[in-house]
Amino acid sequence: CIRLSSQPMKFTLIFRVPISPGQLPMPLAASMDDEKDVNGELEKFKGQAKKIMRQTSASSPTPCTIEAGAYSFHYIIGEAPSSPGVKICFLTLAEKSYPRRFAFNYLGELQKEFIQLHGQQIDSVERPYKFITFGWSTRVGFCVP
Repeated sequence: CIRLSSQPMKFTLIFRVPISPGQLPMPLAASMDDEKDVNGELEKFKGQAKKIMRQTSASSPTPCTIEAGAYSFHYIIGEAPSSPGVKICFLTLAEKSYPRRFAFNYLGELQKEFIQLHGQQIDSVERPYKFITFGWSTRVGFCVP
């Protein structure tokens, strides 16, 4: 796993977007963070990320940025290759000062790698965090193009 302590991304979440009203989103993978969350700030933002996850739909705008204090949530939504109509959201929390285009570049690279490794299995996932072992590889990283 990538350790995020010295990086502008605080955490990243990948989830299957609900297809129909009443359906819940399915978390597929989440990054591990290495930050000391002394005052509970990171947990507060993780709660906000889950709220965003529950409010996201197939018709949500993409790419999208949602400001949250000194941070910003960025997400992109893409199609699952094996299932027409199934969408996957890649969401990250970054420092507000981190350029949006770099955050979306990171999410785009993450999307390519995740789809390449797990794209054919996404529609059959029945339990949360099925891909928790997804390697947050350093080649995705936080590189500036």
